[in-house]
Amino acid sequence: MLDAMLFLNFEAARKANPFIFYTLPFLIYELIYEIFLPHRNKRLYHINNILLLIYCIAFSIFGIVRNFTF
Repeated sequence: MLDAMLFLNFEAARKANPFIFYTLPFLIYELIYEIFLPHRNKRLYHINNILLLIYCIAFSIFGIVRNFTF
C-alpha cells in the first residue's frame, strides 16, 4: 500500500488496505503529536490515549472481518 501511495496510485493503495488508506491522516497526526508534544513540555491528554486504543481495536476488527468470505 505504501509503495502504491509513493507512486501516487491511490486506487491500488485503497484496494490494498482501505482502513489504513482512509485513516492515514489520523495516524500521521498522532505520530507527530506523540513525538513532538513532550519536547515542548506540554501535557499529553488522556483522551488521545483513548482514541489510539479505539483505533487499534477498530483496526483489529477490520483485519478479522476482512478475511471472512461472505
